[in-house]
Amino acid sequence: MGWLIDPKEQSVFAYLSDRPTAVYDQPKAQLPVPDFAKDFSLTVEDLFSWLLDEKKLKLISTTNACDRT
Repeated sequence: MGWLIDPKEQSVFAYLSDRPTAVYDQPKAQLPVPDFAKDFSLTVEDLFSWLLDEKKLKLISTTNACDRT
């Protein structure tokens, strides 16, 4: 199983060995997870919220590092 994450469209393509490729682009859509993580719950909205926050944090860290020099 694998995900292809499209940040521009805020969509996720899910590839599972036993099913056709599925596209998740609704914010509240529950993303599929592997069997070992079946108790893990993640929506499209949660994923992109986390990814966007990480990008902001990296940008802030880079900007602050430049300001110190």
